[in-house]
Amino acid sequence: MDIDKACELLKDIRVIQEQKCRLEAEQLRLIARLNEVEERTRGASAELALGLAVTENMAGKQIALAEALVTRLPKTLQAMESGVIDGHKASKVFDATTVLSDEKAREVDAVMGDRLAGKNPSGLRRAVNRVVARIDPNGHAARTRRRRLDRKVELVHQGEGMTTLIVAVPVEVGTAIYARTDREARTLKVKGEPRTLDQLRADVLADRCLREHGTPRNPKTGVYPLCRLRHPDRIERQPRRTRRLRPHPTGQGNCPQPGVDLAPDRDRPGHWSMKSWWRGTEITSDGSCSPSG
Repeated sequence: MDIDKACELLKDIRVIQEQKCRLEAEQLRLIARLNEVEERTRGASAELALGLAVTENMAGKQIALAEALVTRLPKTLQAMESGVIDGHKASKVFDATTVLSDEKAREVDAVMGDRLAGKNPSGLRRAVNRVVARIDPNGHAARTRRRRLDRKVELVHQGEGMTTLIVAVPVEVGTAIYARTDREARTLKVKGEPRTLDQLRADVLADRCLREHGTPRNPKTGVYPLCRLRHPDRIERQPRRTRRLRPHPTGQGNCPQPGVDLAPDRDRPGHWSMKSWWRGTEITSDGSCSPSG
């Protein structure tokens, strides 16, 4: 490998990158000027979207970034004009300061002005968040409390037989879940184990959620149509909330009280049964209980 040639090429690449940063800064200034000429109406994003052949949503983000750099983040814009950062890195500063007032945003910008060089986008975002928390501690605490109320689980289908499960939880909970999952995965990574650590982490987490404990069988979602049993000869055909029964340690099951939600048994006409989600007890219309198969 020709090290001298590689260094020369890398130098040329950095020069071009600096030129791109300056051009981006000039473009953003022009975008802010266009927004001013259009009197900051929706027409500005429509015109910009048409001119750049992008969506109005993307054009609106460009306008918001340009306005913030010109009015609230002058040091960040100067760093772009100096070739230190590009528009993508500048957007990290912008995203973190959108929740601040103009005065506090300028304080963050002034602090970060000399700290922008040499950071990748992720490192820059973390640095800006630390400064924001220091300059606006009360606002940061309030935003943290609100974010904790947004706990949720999302299922995103990716196609080709895969899906992504997104879990939004407080940082200490997420860190603990990952640490335990990683620890168990590493204990399974013994000699001869063909699965990668990433695969083992996914399998361990799935096993914990589904109580499968490493078995190869496919999980099944236990969903049963229910109807309300008021009399053996009269069934009110209205959907009711599913009641789940945990199996009794003796294997005899837990019999429900009269009036519980039962599901019609298609295999045995005249019978109704209730089945728990993973393994449970079958209850017939005569009140007897037996382990469900």
